Amino acid sequence: MWIASVASAHHSSTTFYDYDNFIEFEGEVTRVLWRNPHVQFSIMRTMEDGTREEWLADSASVNSLQRGGFDRQLVSRGDVVRVYGPVSRQGLTAIRAVNLMLPSGEEYLMMAGQGVGFRWSEDARQVRGGRLPVPEAAAGAAEPEGIFRVWSPGTDIRTLERAAMRPLALTESALARRDAWDPLVDDPGLTCTQQGMPGIMMNPFPIEFIEEDGVILLRTEEWDVERTIHMDPSTEPPAESSHLGFSAGRWEGNTLVVDTNRISWPYYDDRGTPQSPDVRVVERFTLSGDATRLDYVQTATDPANFREPLVDEFFWVWVPGEEVKPYECALWESSVPPETG
Repeated sequence: MWIASVASAHHSSTTFYDYDNFIEFEGEVTRVLWRNPHVQFSIMRTMEDGTREEWLADSASVNSLQRGGFDRQLVSRGDVVRVYGPVSRQGLTAIRAVNLMLPSGEEYLMMAGQGVGFRWSEDARQVRGGRLPVPEAAAGAAEPEGIFRVWSPGTDIRTLERAAMRPLALTESALARRDAWDPLVDDPGLTCTQQGMPGIMMNPFPIEFIEEDGVILLRTEEWDVERTIHMDPSTEPPAESSHLGFSAGRWEGNTLVVDTNRISWPYYDDRGTPQSPDVRVVERFTLSGDATRLDYVQTATDPANFREPLVDEFFWVWVPGEEVKPYECALWESSVPPETG
Protein backbone atom coordinates (compact mmCIF):
# COMPACT_ATOMS: atom_id res chain seq x y z
CA MET A 1 0.00 0.00 0.00
CA TRP A 2 2.80 2.43 0.82
CA ILE A 3 4.27 2.41 -2.67
CA ALA A 4 0.88 2.44 -4.39
CA SER A 5 -0.24 5.46 -2.39
CA VAL A 6 2.11 7.72 -4.30
CA ALA A 7 -0.19 7.43 -7.31
CA SER A 8 -2.14 10.39 -5.93
CA ALA A 9 0.84 12.60 -6.73
CA HIS A 10 -1.01 15.16 -8.80
CA HIS A 11 -3.93 17.48 -8.13
CA SER A 12 -6.81 15.20 -9.16
CA SER A 13 -7.22 13.43 -5.83
CA THR A 14 -10.82 12.57 -6.75
CA THR A 15 -9.33 9.77 -8.89
CA PHE A 16 -8.07 8.13 -5.71
CA TYR A 17 -10.39 9.33 -2.93
CA ASP A 18 -14.18 9.10 -2.61
CA TYR A 19 -15.50 12.57 -1.73
CA ASP A 20 -18.92 11.08 -1.01
CA ASN A 21 -17.46 8.94 1.77
CA PHE A 22 -15.72 10.84 4.58
CA ILE A 23 -14.61 9.18 7.79
CA GLU A 24 -13.01 10.33 11.04
CA PHE A 25 -10.77 8.42 13.42
CA GLU A 26 -8.07 8.84 16.03
CA GLY A 27 -4.82 6.97 16.20
CA GLU A 28 -1.10 6.95 16.91
CA VAL A 29 1.33 8.20 14.30
CA THR A 30 3.75 5.40 13.46
CA ARG A 31 5.60 6.93 10.50
CA VAL A 32 6.02 10.32 8.83
CA LEU A 33 7.15 10.81 5.24
CA TRP A 34 7.98 14.48 4.70
CA ARG A 35 8.60 14.83 0.96
CA ASN A 36 6.96 15.78 -2.33
CA PRO A 37 4.71 14.97 -4.06
CA HIS A 38 2.63 14.44 -0.89
CA VAL A 39 3.41 14.47 2.81
CA GLN A 40 2.07 11.23 4.32
CA PHE A 41 1.48 9.88 7.82
CA SER A 42 0.99 6.29 8.92
CA ILE A 43 -1.61 6.12 11.69
CA MET A 44 -2.45 3.05 13.77
CA ARG A 45 -6.25 2.95 14.07
CA THR A 46 -8.21 0.86 16.58
CA MET A 47 -11.36 -0.52 14.98
CA GLU A 48 -14.73 -1.04 16.70
CA ASP A 49 -14.01 -4.75 17.22
CA GLY A 50 -10.71 -3.95 18.92
CA THR A 51 -8.46 -4.92 16.02
CA ARG A 52 -5.80 -2.48 14.88
CA GLU A 53 -5.13 -1.32 11.32
CA GLU A 54 -2.38 0.86 9.97
CA TRP A 55 -3.85 3.63 7.79
CA LEU A 56 -2.14 5.98 5.39
CA ALA A 57 -3.09 9.65 5.78
CA ASP A 58 -2.24 11.41 2.53
CA SER A 59 -1.81 15.19 2.70
CA ALA A 60 -0.64 18.14 0.59
CA SER A 61 2.85 18.73 -0.74
CA VAL A 62 5.75 19.89 1.42
CA ASN A 63 5.69 23.21 -0.43
CA SER A 64 1.98 23.84 0.22
CA LEU A 65 2.19 22.87 3.89
CA GLN A 66 5.23 25.03 4.51
CA ARG A 67 3.56 28.00 2.81
CA GLY A 68 0.69 27.56 5.24
CA GLY A 69 2.86 27.34 8.33
CA PHE A 70 2.77 23.58 8.86
CA ASP A 71 6.32 22.37 9.53
CA ARG A 72 7.86 18.92 9.86
CA GLN A 73 8.29 19.15 13.64
CA LEU A 74 4.54 19.50 14.26
CA VAL A 75 3.91 15.76 13.80
CA SER A 76 6.15 13.02 15.21
CA ARG A 77 6.04 9.30 15.69
CA GLY A 78 4.03 8.46 18.81
CA ASP A 79 1.69 11.45 18.57
CA VAL A 80 -2.02 10.69 18.93
CA VAL A 81 -3.89 12.63 16.25
CA ARG A 82 -7.41 12.84 14.85
CA VAL A 83 -7.95 12.84 11.10
CA TYR A 84 -10.97 13.46 8.86
CA GLY A 85 -11.28 13.04 5.11
CA PRO A 86 -12.41 10.91 2.15
CA VAL A 87 -11.38 7.25 1.95
CA SER A 88 -9.60 5.40 -0.85
CA ARG A 89 -11.61 4.46 -3.94
CA GLN A 90 -9.32 1.46 -4.47
CA GLY A 91 -10.21 -0.21 -1.16
CA LEU A 92 -6.88 0.64 0.51
CA THR A 93 -6.68 1.59 4.17
CA ALA A 94 -5.97 5.16 3.14
CA ILE A 95 -7.55 8.55 3.77
CA ARG A 96 -7.03 12.01 2.32
CA ALA A 97 -6.18 14.08 5.41
CA VAL A 98 -8.38 17.18 5.03
CA ASN A 99 -8.61 17.98 8.76
CA LEU A 100 -5.94 17.07 11.31
CA MET A 101 -6.09 17.56 15.10
CA LEU A 102 -2.71 17.53 16.87
CA PRO A 103 -2.07 16.42 20.49
CA SER A 104 -1.92 20.12 21.43
CA GLY A 105 -5.59 20.47 20.47
CA GLU A 106 -4.78 22.61 17.45
CA GLU A 107 -6.79 21.78 14.35
CA TYR A 108 -5.22 22.22 10.93
CA LEU A 109 -7.29 22.42 7.77
CA MET A 110 -4.74 20.65 5.61
CA MET A 111 -6.62 20.74 2.30
CA ALA A 112 -8.70 23.94 2.27
CA GLY A 113 -10.73 24.35 -0.90
CA GLN A 114 -11.99 20.75 -0.69
CA GLY A 115 -15.51 21.83 0.26
CA VAL A 116 -14.84 21.11 3.95
CA GLY A 117 -14.47 23.69 6.72
CA PHE A 118 -13.06 23.51 10.22
CA ARG A 119 -14.48 20.51 12.04
CA TRP A 120 -13.51 20.51 15.71
CA SER A 121 -12.69 24.12 16.60
CA GLU A 122 -13.63 27.67 15.66
CA ASP A 123 -10.11 29.05 15.45
CA ALA A 124 -8.52 26.25 13.43
CA ARG A 125 -5.52 27.05 11.31
CA GLN A 126 -5.83 26.96 7.56
CA VAL A 127 -2.84 25.36 5.90
CA ARG A 128 -3.91 25.30 2.29
CA GLY A 129 -6.20 27.53 0.28
CA GLY A 130 -7.29 31.12 0.66
CA ARG A 131 -4.66 33.71 1.50
CA LEU A 132 -1.41 31.92 2.30
CA PRO A 133 1.53 33.72 3.93
CA VAL A 134 4.33 34.47 1.49
CA PRO A 135 7.73 36.13 1.85
CA GLU A 136 7.71 39.90 1.74
CA ALA A 137 9.12 41.48 -1.40
CA ALA A 138 12.67 42.69 -0.93
CA ALA A 139 12.98 46.40 -0.21
CA GLY A 140 13.86 48.30 -3.37
CA ALA A 141 13.11 45.35 -5.64
CA ALA A 142 12.23 46.29 -9.21
CA GLU A 143 8.57 46.10 -10.16
CA PRO A 144 8.03 43.12 -12.50
CA GLU A 145 7.08 43.94 -16.07
CA GLY A 146 3.91 42.49 -17.53
CA ILE A 147 3.76 38.74 -17.56
CA PHE A 148 7.35 38.29 -16.39
CA ARG A 149 6.90 37.46 -12.71
CA VAL A 150 5.86 34.62 -10.42
CA TRP A 151 2.14 33.81 -10.54
CA SER A 152 0.21 32.05 -7.76
CA PRO A 153 -2.79 29.80 -8.54
CA GLY A 154 -6.08 31.65 -8.26
CA THR A 155 -8.38 28.73 -9.05
CA ASP A 156 -9.00 26.60 -5.95
CA ILE A 157 -7.99 22.95 -5.99
CA ARG A 158 -11.54 21.55 -5.85
CA THR A 159 -12.43 23.48 -9.00
CA LEU A 160 -9.38 21.97 -10.67
CA GLU A 161 -10.34 18.51 -9.53
CA ARG A 162 -13.96 18.84 -10.65
CA ALA A 163 -12.71 19.98 -14.05
CA ALA A 164 -10.33 17.02 -14.20
CA MET A 165 -13.19 14.58 -13.48
CA ARG A 166 -15.67 16.03 -16.01
CA PRO A 167 -16.84 13.84 -18.91
CA LEU A 168 -14.62 14.23 -21.95
CA ALA A 169 -15.61 13.86 -25.61
CA LEU A 170 -13.36 10.88 -26.39
CA THR A 171 -13.37 8.29 -29.14
CA GLU A 172 -14.41 4.75 -28.22
CA SER A 173 -10.82 3.51 -28.42
CA ALA A 174 -9.62 6.33 -26.16
CA LEU A 175 -12.35 5.56 -23.61
CA ALA A 176 -11.33 1.90 -23.60
CA ARG A 177 -7.68 2.76 -23.01
CA ARG A 178 -8.52 5.18 -20.23
CA ASP A 179 -10.76 2.60 -18.55
CA ALA A 180 -7.87 0.11 -18.66
CA TRP A 181 -5.49 2.60 -17.00
CA ASP A 182 -4.72 1.57 -13.40
CA PRO A 183 -3.70 4.55 -11.20
CA LEU A 184 -1.97 2.21 -8.76
CA VAL A 185 0.25 0.77 -11.50
CA ASP A 186 0.34 3.09 -14.50
CA ASP A 187 0.54 6.57 -12.98
CA PRO A 188 3.92 8.21 -13.83
CA GLY A 189 3.97 9.73 -10.33
CA LEU A 190 4.89 6.27 -9.03
CA THR A 191 8.40 6.89 -10.34
CA CYS A 192 8.49 10.69 -9.82
CA THR A 193 8.36 11.15 -13.59
CA GLN A 194 7.82 14.77 -14.62
CA GLN A 195 4.42 15.25 -16.24
CA GLY A 196 4.35 16.39 -19.86
CA MET A 197 2.11 18.69 -21.88
CA PRO A 198 -0.63 19.64 -21.55
CA GLY A 199 -1.35 18.26 -18.06
CA ILE A 200 1.62 19.97 -16.42
CA MET A 201 -0.09 23.33 -16.81
CA MET A 202 -3.19 22.42 -14.78
CA ASN A 203 -1.56 22.31 -11.36
CA PRO A 204 -2.12 24.18 -8.07
CA PHE A 205 1.42 25.57 -7.73
CA PRO A 206 3.15 28.82 -8.72
CA ILE A 207 4.62 29.36 -12.16
CA GLU A 208 7.11 31.93 -13.47
CA PHE A 209 7.78 33.56 -16.83
CA ILE A 210 11.36 34.65 -17.59
CA GLU A 211 12.28 36.62 -20.72
CA GLU A 212 15.51 35.68 -22.48
CA ASP A 213 16.96 36.34 -25.92
CA GLY A 214 14.40 35.07 -28.42
CA VAL A 215 12.63 32.78 -25.93
CA ILE A 216 10.41 32.83 -22.87
CA LEU A 217 11.15 30.32 -20.12
CA LEU A 218 8.08 29.07 -18.25
CA ARG A 219 8.92 27.42 -14.93
CA THR A 220 6.37 25.33 -13.01
CA GLU A 221 6.99 24.50 -9.38
CA GLU A 222 5.32 21.11 -9.67
CA TRP A 223 7.85 18.55 -10.89
CA ASP A 224 10.53 21.28 -11.38
CA VAL A 225 9.55 21.62 -15.05
CA GLU A 226 10.98 24.33 -17.32
CA ARG A 227 9.37 24.94 -20.72
CA THR A 228 10.96 26.93 -23.55
CA ILE A 229 8.63 29.08 -25.65
CA HIS A 230 10.27 30.12 -28.91
CA MET A 231 9.31 33.67 -29.89
CA ASP A 232 11.36 33.83 -33.11
CA PRO A 233 9.04 32.56 -35.90
CA SER A 234 12.05 31.40 -37.92
CA THR A 235 13.07 28.86 -35.25
CA GLU A 236 13.00 25.35 -36.69
CA PRO A 237 11.44 22.67 -34.47
CA PRO A 238 13.65 19.72 -33.54
CA ALA A 239 13.34 16.44 -35.39
CA GLU A 240 12.61 14.56 -32.16
CA SER A 241 9.45 14.99 -30.13
CA SER A 242 9.51 15.35 -26.33
CA HIS A 243 7.25 15.24 -23.28
CA LEU A 244 6.88 19.03 -23.36
CA GLY A 245 6.84 19.31 -27.16
CA PHE A 246 7.93 22.28 -29.23
CA SER A 247 6.28 25.57 -28.23
CA ALA A 248 6.10 28.64 -30.49
CA GLY A 249 4.77 31.87 -29.04
CA ARG A 250 3.47 35.19 -30.29
CA TRP A 251 1.84 38.27 -28.77
CA GLU A 252 -1.71 39.35 -29.55
CA GLY A 253 -1.97 42.58 -27.58
CA ASN A 254 -1.70 41.63 -23.89
CA THR A 255 -2.21 37.92 -24.65
CA LEU A 256 0.64 35.46 -25.07
CA VAL A 257 -0.47 32.75 -27.51
CA VAL A 258 1.54 29.52 -27.40
CA ASP A 259 1.16 26.74 -29.99
CA THR A 260 2.70 23.41 -28.98
CA ASN A 261 3.11 20.22 -31.02
CA ARG A 262 5.62 17.35 -31.30
CA ILE A 263 4.46 16.09 -27.90
CA SER A 264 5.50 12.54 -27.05
CA TRP A 265 3.79 12.46 -23.63
CA PRO A 266 1.09 9.73 -23.79
CA TYR A 267 -1.50 11.32 -21.47
CA TYR A 268 -3.73 14.36 -21.74
CA ASP A 269 -4.29 14.48 -17.97
CA ASP A 270 -3.57 12.55 -14.77
CA ARG A 271 -6.50 10.14 -15.26
CA GLY A 272 -4.87 8.14 -18.04
CA THR A 273 -6.71 9.90 -20.88
CA PRO A 274 -4.63 8.97 -23.94
CA GLN A 275 -3.30 11.38 -26.54
CA SER A 276 -1.42 10.69 -29.74
CA PRO A 277 1.82 12.27 -31.07
CA ASP A 278 -0.44 14.37 -33.33
CA VAL A 279 -1.95 16.26 -30.39
CA ARG A 280 -1.77 20.04 -30.68
CA VAL A 281 -2.17 22.42 -27.73
CA VAL A 282 -2.91 26.13 -28.05
CA GLU A 283 -2.62 28.23 -24.89
CA ARG A 284 -3.70 31.81 -24.31
CA PHE A 285 -2.26 33.71 -21.32
CA THR A 286 -4.11 37.03 -20.97
CA LEU A 287 -2.81 39.70 -18.62
CA SER A 288 -5.35 41.88 -16.83
CA GLY A 289 -5.21 45.64 -17.23
CA ASP A 290 -3.75 46.14 -13.75
CA ALA A 291 -1.31 43.21 -14.23
CA THR A 292 -2.54 41.38 -11.12
CA ARG A 293 -4.32 38.46 -12.82
CA LEU A 294 -3.37 36.09 -15.61
CA ASP A 295 -6.23 34.24 -17.31
CA TYR A 296 -5.49 30.98 -19.07
CA VAL A 297 -7.33 29.01 -21.76
CA GLN A 298 -5.90 25.74 -23.05
CA THR A 299 -7.33 24.03 -26.14
CA ALA A 300 -6.13 20.57 -27.18
CA THR A 301 -6.99 18.87 -30.46
CA ASP A 302 -6.27 15.23 -31.26
CA PRO A 303 -8.74 13.63 -33.72
CA ALA A 304 -7.37 10.17 -32.95
CA ASN A 305 -8.61 10.42 -29.36
CA PHE A 306 -10.80 13.54 -28.94
CA ARG A 307 -14.13 13.80 -30.74
CA GLU A 308 -13.93 17.58 -30.27
CA PRO A 309 -11.29 19.99 -28.91
CA LEU A 310 -10.82 19.73 -25.16
CA VAL A 311 -10.77 23.08 -23.38
CA ASP A 312 -9.53 23.90 -19.87
CA GLU A 313 -9.55 27.28 -18.13
CA PHE A 314 -7.58 28.49 -15.15
CA PHE A 315 -6.17 31.69 -13.71
CA TRP A 316 -3.27 32.90 -11.63
CA VAL A 317 -2.88 35.98 -9.43
CA TRP A 318 0.17 38.04 -8.60
CA VAL A 319 1.24 37.83 -4.96
CA PRO A 320 4.34 40.02 -4.39
CA GLY A 321 7.15 38.10 -2.75
CA GLU A 322 6.02 34.64 -3.86
CA GLU A 323 8.60 32.37 -5.44
CA VAL A 324 8.84 29.09 -7.35
CA LYS A 325 10.24 26.65 -4.80
CA PRO A 326 12.20 23.45 -5.56
CA TYR A 327 9.87 20.45 -5.79
CA GLU A 328 12.40 17.61 -5.64
CA CYS A 329 10.04 14.65 -5.73
CA ALA A 330 11.34 11.67 -3.73
CA LEU A 331 10.01 8.15 -3.22
CA TRP A 332 10.79 5.32 -0.89
CA GLU A 333 13.30 2.94 -2.38
CA SER A 334 11.59 -0.16 -1.00
CA SER A 335 8.15 -1.29 0.10
CA VAL A 336 9.15 -0.77 3.75
CA PRO A 337 9.12 2.94 4.62
CA PRO A 338 11.53 4.47 7.12
CA GLU A 339 10.30 5.32 10.60
CA THR A 340 10.58 9.05 9.89
CA GLY A 341 10.65 11.03 6.67
